[in-house]
Amino acid sequence: MEITKKIANKFLSDNDSVDLCDFKTLEDIEAAKVLAKHEGELWLLGLETLGDAAASELARQNGVINLMMKLGGSPGHKALQKKIDEQTDEVFELDLSDDSTLDDGINLELLSAADRGTLSEADRNEFLQEQTTEPEELAPYFKRVGPGLGHVAVELSRELSRQLMPAFLKELRKVTKKRCTKAFLDIKIYSKHFELAQWTEPNQWEGDELAVVAALVVEVPEGESLDREIQSALTALFDDGSLSEYLNLDIVAEMLGEYYLSDFEPDSFGGCSLKIFVDGCQSEHYAEVMAASFGPQIQKLRLADTPLERNAFEFDLNKDLDAQMRELISILANKLGNINLNPKKLQNDDSLYALMGFDDTLALSLEKSITAHFDIIGGAGRIITVENAISFAREMKEMRSED
Repeated sequence: MEITKKIANKFLSDNDSVDLCDFKTLEDIEAAKVLAKHEGELWLLGLETLGDAAASELARQNGVINLMMKLGGSPGHKALQKKIDEQTDEVFELDLSDDSTLDDGINLELLSAADRGTLSEADRNEFLQEQTTEPEELAPYFKRVGPGLGHVAVELSRELSRQLMPAFLKELRKVTKKRCTKAFLDIKIYSKHFELAQWTEPNQWEGDELAVVAALVVEVPEGESLDREIQSALTALFDDGSLSEYLNLDIVAEMLGEYYLSDFEPDSFGGCSLKIFVDGCQSEHYAEVMAASFGPQIQKLRLADTPLERNAFEFDLNKDLDAQMRELISILANKLGNINLNPKKLQNDDSLYALMGFDDTLALSLEKSITAHFDIIGGAGRIITVENAISFAREMKEMRSED
Protein backbone atom coordinates (compact mmCIF):
# COMPACT_ATOMS: atom_id res chain seq x y z
CA MET A 1 0.00 0.00 0.00
CA GLU A 2 1.30 3.44 -0.94
CA ILE A 3 0.79 6.77 0.79
CA THR A 4 -0.72 9.09 -1.78
CA LYS A 5 -1.44 12.81 -1.54
CA LYS A 6 -5.12 11.98 -0.96
CA ILE A 7 -4.28 9.70 1.96
CA ALA A 8 -1.82 12.24 3.40
CA ASN A 9 -4.46 15.00 3.24
CA LYS A 10 -6.97 12.73 4.95
CA PHE A 11 -4.46 12.08 7.72
CA LEU A 12 -3.66 15.78 8.09
CA SER A 13 -7.32 16.70 8.48
CA ASP A 14 -8.02 13.88 10.94
CA ASN A 15 -5.05 11.99 12.41
CA ASP A 16 -7.29 9.21 13.69
CA SER A 17 -8.81 8.53 10.26
CA VAL A 18 -5.66 6.92 8.86
CA ASP A 19 -3.09 4.59 10.40
CA LEU A 20 0.09 5.43 8.49
CA CYS A 21 1.77 2.31 9.88
CA ASP A 22 -0.37 0.26 7.48
CA PHE A 23 1.46 1.68 4.45
CA LYS A 24 4.66 0.24 2.98
CA THR A 25 5.60 2.81 0.31
CA LEU A 26 6.06 6.57 0.17
CA GLU A 27 7.32 7.78 -3.20
CA ASP A 28 4.93 10.68 -3.87
CA ILE A 29 6.73 13.95 -3.11
CA GLU A 30 3.43 15.80 -2.86
CA ALA A 31 2.21 13.32 -0.25
CA ALA A 32 5.45 13.82 1.68
CA LYS A 33 5.00 17.60 1.58
CA VAL A 34 1.55 17.22 3.12
CA LEU A 35 2.86 14.92 5.88
CA ALA A 36 5.66 17.38 6.59
CA LYS A 37 3.00 19.90 7.65
CA HIS A 38 1.97 17.65 10.55
CA GLU A 39 3.25 19.18 13.79
CA GLY A 40 3.26 16.08 15.98
CA GLU A 41 4.79 12.62 15.75
CA LEU A 42 4.67 10.73 12.47
CA TRP A 43 4.49 6.97 12.88
CA LEU A 44 5.64 5.33 9.65
CA LEU A 45 6.65 1.97 11.08
CA GLY A 46 5.38 -0.02 8.08
CA LEU A 47 7.45 1.80 5.45
CA GLU A 48 9.73 -0.45 3.40
CA THR A 49 10.28 1.91 0.43
CA LEU A 50 10.91 5.64 0.73
CA GLY A 51 11.80 7.83 -2.23
CA ASP A 52 14.75 10.20 -1.93
CA ALA A 53 12.69 13.31 -2.70
CA ALA A 54 9.98 12.20 -0.28
CA ALA A 55 12.59 11.64 2.44
CA SER A 56 13.97 15.11 1.83
CA GLU A 57 10.50 16.60 2.42
CA LEU A 58 9.97 14.56 5.59
CA ALA A 59 13.26 15.93 6.92
CA ARG A 60 11.58 19.36 6.99
CA GLN A 61 8.79 18.15 9.28
CA ASN A 62 8.56 19.94 12.63
CA GLY A 63 8.10 16.91 14.84
CA VAL A 64 9.30 13.39 15.50
CA ILE A 65 9.65 10.81 12.71
CA ASN A 66 9.36 7.15 13.69
CA LEU A 67 10.68 4.59 11.18
CA MET A 68 11.64 0.93 11.30
CA MET A 69 13.30 0.78 7.86
CA LYS A 70 17.00 1.54 7.39
CA LEU A 71 17.76 4.67 5.41
CA GLY A 72 20.20 4.68 2.51
CA GLY A 73 22.99 7.01 1.47
CA SER A 74 21.10 9.30 -0.93
CA PRO A 75 20.89 13.03 -0.09
CA GLY A 76 17.26 12.85 0.98
CA HIS A 77 17.80 9.79 3.13
CA LYS A 78 20.89 11.38 4.73
CA ALA A 79 18.91 14.52 5.56
CA LEU A 80 16.13 12.48 7.16
CA GLN A 81 18.63 10.34 9.08
CA LYS A 82 20.24 13.52 10.43
CA LYS A 83 16.85 14.74 11.65
CA ILE A 84 16.14 11.40 13.33
CA ASP A 85 19.58 11.37 14.97
CA GLU A 86 19.06 14.88 16.31
CA GLN A 87 15.61 14.09 17.67
CA THR A 88 16.98 11.14 19.65
CA ASP A 89 20.13 12.80 21.00
CA GLU A 90 18.34 13.66 24.24
CA VAL A 91 16.79 10.24 24.54
CA PHE A 92 14.86 10.57 27.78
CA GLU A 93 13.75 14.19 27.64
CA LEU A 94 10.25 14.03 26.20
CA ASP A 95 7.44 16.06 27.74
CA LEU A 96 5.16 14.55 30.36
CA SER A 97 1.66 14.05 28.99
CA ASP A 98 -1.53 13.95 31.03
CA ASP A 99 -3.15 11.73 28.40
CA SER A 100 -3.82 8.26 29.79
CA THR A 101 -3.99 6.59 26.40
CA LEU A 102 -1.39 5.80 23.81
CA ASP A 103 -1.79 6.75 20.15
CA ASP A 104 -3.27 3.35 19.37
CA GLY A 105 -5.96 3.76 22.03
CA ILE A 106 -4.76 1.45 24.79
CA ASN A 107 -5.64 2.88 28.20
CA LEU A 108 -2.51 2.74 30.33
CA GLU A 109 -4.38 2.76 33.63
CA LEU A 110 -6.51 -0.22 32.64
CA LEU A 111 -3.61 -2.09 31.05
CA SER A 112 -1.33 -1.72 34.07
CA ALA A 113 -4.21 -2.59 36.42
CA ALA A 114 -4.89 -5.72 34.36
CA ASP A 115 -1.20 -6.66 34.52
CA ARG A 116 -1.02 -5.84 38.23
CA GLY A 117 -4.16 -7.75 39.22
CA THR A 118 -6.26 -4.92 40.66
CA LEU A 119 -9.03 -5.23 38.04
CA SER A 120 -11.88 -7.59 38.73
CA GLU A 121 -11.85 -10.69 36.53
CA ALA A 122 -14.91 -9.44 34.63
CA ASP A 123 -13.42 -5.97 34.02
CA ARG A 124 -10.09 -7.49 33.00
CA ASN A 125 -11.71 -9.83 30.50
CA GLU A 126 -13.85 -7.06 29.07
CA PHE A 127 -10.84 -4.75 28.68
CA LEU A 128 -8.61 -7.39 27.10
CA GLN A 129 -11.32 -8.55 24.71
CA GLU A 130 -11.40 -5.00 23.37
CA GLN A 131 -7.64 -5.12 22.75
CA THR A 132 -7.05 -8.64 21.45
CA THR A 133 -9.05 -11.48 19.98
CA GLU A 134 -7.27 -13.99 22.26
CA PRO A 135 -7.13 -12.37 25.73
CA GLU A 136 -6.63 -15.73 27.43
CA GLU A 137 -3.29 -16.10 25.61
CA LEU A 138 -1.90 -12.76 26.79
CA ALA A 139 1.31 -13.52 28.69
CA PRO A 140 1.81 -12.21 32.25
CA TYR A 141 3.55 -8.83 32.42
CA PHE A 142 7.09 -9.90 33.35
CA LYS A 143 7.15 -12.67 30.76
CA ARG A 144 5.63 -10.41 28.12
CA VAL A 145 8.04 -7.48 28.40
CA GLY A 146 11.17 -9.58 28.97
CA PRO A 147 13.91 -9.39 31.62
CA GLY A 148 15.21 -5.95 30.57
CA LEU A 149 12.04 -3.90 31.00
CA GLY A 150 10.95 -6.16 33.85
CA HIS A 151 14.10 -5.62 35.91
CA VAL A 152 14.12 -1.88 35.22
CA ALA A 153 10.46 -1.53 36.24
CA VAL A 154 11.15 -3.21 39.58
CA GLU A 155 14.35 -1.21 40.15
CA LEU A 156 12.54 2.07 39.46
CA SER A 157 9.85 1.16 41.96
CA ARG A 158 12.42 0.06 44.51
CA GLU A 159 14.53 3.22 44.32
CA LEU A 160 11.68 5.69 44.05
CA SER A 161 9.86 4.16 47.01
CA ARG A 162 12.59 5.06 49.50
CA GLN A 163 11.66 8.74 49.63
CA LEU A 164 8.29 8.80 47.92
CA MET A 165 6.34 6.31 50.00
CA PRO A 166 6.83 7.90 53.45
CA ALA A 167 5.64 11.22 52.02
CA PHE A 168 2.75 9.60 50.14
CA LEU A 169 1.55 7.62 53.17
CA LYS A 170 1.46 10.81 55.20
CA GLU A 171 -0.80 12.43 52.59
CA LEU A 172 -2.87 9.25 52.28
CA ARG A 173 -3.68 9.20 55.98
CA LYS A 174 -4.62 12.87 55.82
CA VAL A 175 -6.84 12.63 52.73
CA THR A 176 -8.64 9.43 53.83
CA LYS A 177 -8.83 10.49 57.50
CA LYS A 178 -6.75 7.42 58.41
CA ARG A 179 -9.23 5.03 56.77
CA CYS A 180 -6.39 3.91 54.46
CA THR A 181 -2.86 3.63 55.82
CA LYS A 182 -1.04 1.21 53.51
CA ALA A 183 0.15 1.63 49.92
CA PHE A 184 2.99 0.60 47.62
CA LEU A 185 4.42 1.91 44.37
CA ASP A 186 4.01 -0.30 41.31
CA ILE A 187 5.88 0.53 38.10
CA LYS A 188 5.08 -0.97 34.73
CA ILE A 189 7.10 -0.13 31.60
CA TYR A 190 5.76 -0.79 28.12
CA SER A 191 7.26 -0.51 24.67
CA LYS A 192 4.95 2.04 23.09
CA HIS A 193 2.70 0.52 20.40
CA PHE A 194 3.85 -2.98 21.38
CA GLU A 195 2.24 -3.18 24.83
CA LEU A 196 0.60 -6.53 24.18
CA ALA A 197 3.40 -8.04 22.11
CA GLN A 198 5.43 -10.97 23.46
CA TRP A 199 9.17 -10.54 24.16
CA THR A 200 11.15 -13.31 22.43
CA GLU A 201 14.72 -12.05 22.04
CA PRO A 202 17.19 -9.61 23.65
CA ASN A 203 16.87 -5.96 22.68
CA GLN A 204 13.58 -6.60 20.91
CA TRP A 205 12.25 -3.19 21.97
CA GLU A 206 15.35 -1.27 20.85
CA GLY A 207 14.47 2.03 19.17
CA ASP A 208 10.97 2.20 20.67
CA GLU A 209 9.63 4.85 23.02
CA LEU A 210 8.97 3.63 26.55
CA ALA A 211 5.72 4.28 28.40
CA VAL A 212 6.35 4.32 32.17
CA VAL A 213 3.24 3.84 34.30
CA ALA A 214 3.52 4.59 38.03
CA ALA A 215 0.59 3.47 40.17
CA LEU A 216 0.28 4.19 43.88
CA VAL A 217 -1.67 1.12 45.00
CA VAL A 218 -3.70 1.78 48.15
CA GLU A 219 -5.06 -0.95 50.41
CA VAL A 220 -8.78 -0.37 50.97
CA PRO A 221 -11.01 -2.14 53.51
CA GLU A 222 -12.82 -5.25 52.33
CA GLY A 223 -15.99 -4.45 50.44
CA GLU A 224 -15.07 -0.78 49.94
CA SER A 225 -13.48 1.11 47.07
CA LEU A 226 -11.28 4.15 46.63
CA ASP A 227 -13.60 6.89 45.44
CA ARG A 228 -12.59 9.09 42.52
CA GLU A 229 -12.41 12.27 44.60
CA ILE A 230 -9.72 10.75 46.80
CA GLN A 231 -7.88 9.35 43.78
CA SER A 232 -7.97 12.76 42.09
CA ALA A 233 -6.83 14.57 45.23
CA LEU A 234 -3.85 12.25 45.68
CA THR A 235 -2.92 12.23 41.99
CA ALA A 236 -3.01 16.04 41.93
CA LEU A 237 -0.17 16.07 44.48
CA PHE A 238 2.16 14.89 41.70
CA ASP A 239 1.18 17.78 39.47
CA ASP A 240 3.45 20.48 40.93
CA GLY A 241 2.19 19.49 44.36
CA SER A 242 3.94 18.25 47.48
CA LEU A 243 4.82 14.88 45.93
CA SER A 244 6.11 16.12 42.57
CA GLU A 245 9.65 16.46 43.93
CA TYR A 246 9.76 12.69 44.56
CA LEU A 247 8.26 11.48 41.28
CA ASN A 248 8.29 13.31 37.96
CA LEU A 249 9.46 12.72 34.41
CA ASP A 250 12.89 14.26 34.93
CA ILE A 251 13.63 11.96 37.87
CA VAL A 252 12.43 8.87 36.00
CA ALA A 253 14.37 9.80 32.86
CA GLU A 254 17.57 10.31 34.83
CA MET A 255 17.19 7.00 36.63
CA LEU A 256 16.47 5.11 33.41
CA GLY A 257 19.73 6.44 32.01
CA GLU A 258 21.66 4.71 34.81
CA TYR A 259 20.48 1.16 34.11
CA TYR A 260 22.54 -1.00 31.76
CA LEU A 261 21.51 -4.60 31.19
CA SER A 262 22.07 -7.04 28.35
CA ASP A 263 18.46 -6.37 27.33
CA PHE A 264 18.31 -2.69 28.29
CA GLU A 265 20.66 -0.09 26.85
CA PRO A 266 19.11 3.31 27.71
CA ASP A 267 20.64 5.09 24.71
CA SER A 268 18.94 2.68 22.31
CA PHE A 269 15.39 3.80 23.16
CA GLY A 270 13.44 6.63 21.58
CA GLY A 271 12.52 8.48 24.77
CA CYS A 272 9.94 7.96 27.48
CA SER A 273 6.65 9.24 28.80
CA LEU A 274 5.27 9.02 32.34
CA LYS A 275 1.76 8.39 33.63
CA ILE A 276 0.99 8.64 37.37
CA PHE A 277 -2.26 7.57 39.00
CA VAL A 278 -3.68 6.15 42.22
CA ASP A 279 -5.26 2.70 42.30
CA GLY A 280 -7.14 0.80 45.00
CA CYS A 281 -6.74 -2.82 46.03
CA GLN A 282 -9.03 -4.81 48.32
CA SER A 283 -7.33 -5.74 51.59
CA GLU A 284 -7.81 -9.49 51.01
CA HIS A 285 -5.74 -9.30 47.81
CA TYR A 286 -3.31 -6.56 48.80
CA ALA A 287 -0.38 -8.72 50.02
CA GLU A 288 -0.60 -10.99 46.97
CA VAL A 289 -0.73 -8.09 44.51
CA MET A 290 2.19 -6.32 46.19
CA ALA A 291 4.33 -9.49 46.16
CA ALA A 292 3.59 -10.03 42.46
CA SER A 293 4.72 -6.48 41.64
CA PHE A 294 8.30 -7.40 42.60
CA GLY A 295 8.58 -9.86 39.72
CA PRO A 296 9.29 -13.60 39.63
CA GLN A 297 9.98 -15.09 43.07
CA ILE A 298 13.24 -16.78 42.12
CA GLN A 299 15.03 -16.99 45.47
CA LYS A 300 13.58 -20.36 46.44
CA LEU A 301 14.66 -21.75 43.05
CA ARG A 302 18.27 -20.75 43.69
CA LEU A 303 18.67 -22.06 47.22
CA ALA A 304 20.99 -24.95 47.96
CA ASP A 305 19.30 -28.21 48.95
CA THR A 306 21.63 -28.55 51.93
CA PRO A 307 23.87 -26.02 53.75
CA LEU A 308 27.00 -25.38 51.72
CA GLU A 309 30.48 -25.38 53.17
CA ARG A 310 31.88 -21.87 53.23
CA ASN A 311 35.63 -22.11 52.69
CA ALA A 312 38.02 -19.19 52.62
CA PHE A 313 37.57 -17.38 49.33
CA GLU A 314 39.80 -14.97 47.45
CA PHE A 315 38.82 -13.69 44.01
CA ASP A 316 41.45 -14.48 41.36
CA LEU A 317 41.08 -12.31 38.25
CA ASN A 318 43.12 -14.82 36.26
CA LYS A 319 40.59 -17.63 36.74
CA ASP A 320 37.01 -18.22 35.57
CA LEU A 321 35.29 -14.92 36.41
CA ASP A 322 31.74 -16.19 35.89
CA ALA A 323 32.03 -19.06 38.37
CA GLN A 324 33.96 -16.99 40.90
CA MET A 325 31.42 -14.15 40.88
CA ARG A 326 28.58 -16.60 41.44
CA GLU A 327 30.55 -18.01 44.36
CA LEU A 328 31.17 -14.53 45.76
CA ILE A 329 27.47 -13.62 45.52
CA SER A 330 26.58 -16.86 47.32
CA ILE A 331 29.10 -16.22 50.11
CA LEU A 332 28.00 -12.60 50.60
CA ALA A 333 24.28 -13.49 50.58
CA ASN A 334 24.93 -16.01 53.34
CA LYS A 335 27.00 -13.57 55.35
CA LEU A 336 24.59 -10.64 54.98
CA GLY A 337 21.23 -12.35 55.23
CA ASN A 338 21.84 -16.02 56.07
CA ILE A 339 20.56 -16.85 52.59
CA ASN A 340 21.99 -20.16 51.38
CA LEU A 341 22.25 -19.67 47.60
CA ASN A 342 23.71 -22.39 45.40
CA PRO A 343 26.20 -20.60 43.10
CA LYS A 344 25.70 -23.22 40.38
CA LYS A 345 21.98 -22.39 40.21
CA LEU A 346 22.44 -18.64 39.70
CA GLN A 347 21.41 -17.34 36.26
CA ASN A 348 22.75 -14.28 34.46
CA ASP A 349 19.34 -12.59 34.44
CA ASP A 350 18.76 -13.09 38.18
CA SER A 351 18.39 -9.77 39.96
CA LEU A 352 20.27 -9.29 43.22
CA TYR A 353 17.10 -7.77 44.68
CA ALA A 354 15.15 -10.97 43.96
CA LEU A 355 17.97 -13.20 45.23
CA MET A 356 17.95 -11.28 48.51
CA GLY A 357 14.22 -11.86 48.93
CA PHE A 358 13.23 -8.37 47.73
CA ASP A 359 14.80 -6.85 50.83
CA ASP A 360 16.06 -3.44 49.76
CA THR A 361 18.58 -3.10 52.57
CA LEU A 362 20.07 -6.54 51.97
CA ALA A 363 20.23 -6.00 48.21
CA LEU A 364 22.00 -2.65 48.68
CA SER A 365 24.45 -4.28 51.07
CA LEU A 366 25.14 -7.08 48.59
CA GLU A 367 25.76 -4.64 45.76
CA LYS A 368 28.14 -2.53 47.86
CA SER A 369 29.90 -5.61 49.23
CA ILE A 370 30.61 -6.86 45.71
CA THR A 371 32.34 -3.62 44.73
CA ALA A 372 34.07 -3.30 48.09
CA HIS A 373 35.57 -6.76 47.57
CA PHE A 374 37.57 -5.15 44.77
CA ASP A 375 38.34 -2.05 46.87
CA ILE A 376 35.84 0.02 44.89
CA ILE A 377 33.60 2.16 47.10
CA GLY A 378 31.66 4.17 44.52
CA GLY A 379 31.39 5.00 40.84
CA ALA A 380 31.05 1.39 39.71
CA GLY A 381 27.64 1.86 38.15
CA ARG A 382 24.52 -0.05 39.14
CA ILE A 383 24.88 -3.79 39.69
CA ILE A 384 21.35 -5.08 39.22
CA THR A 385 21.84 -8.62 37.99
CA VAL A 386 24.31 -11.48 38.27
CA GLU A 387 25.45 -10.59 34.76
CA ASN A 388 26.12 -6.99 35.86
CA ALA A 389 28.31 -8.37 38.65
CA ILE A 390 30.25 -10.59 36.23
CA SER A 391 30.73 -7.64 33.86
CA PHE A 392 32.03 -5.61 36.80
CA ALA A 393 34.63 -8.33 37.50
CA ARG A 394 35.72 -8.19 33.86
CA GLU A 395 36.13 -4.42 34.12
CA MET A 396 38.27 -4.90 37.21
CA LYS A 397 40.44 -7.38 35.33
CA GLU A 398 40.93 -4.92 32.47
CA MET A 399 41.75 -2.09 34.87
CA ARG A 400 44.29 -4.17 36.77
CA SER A 401 45.93 -5.40 33.58
CA GLU A 402 46.35 -1.80 32.38
CA ASP A 403 48.01 -0.70 35.64
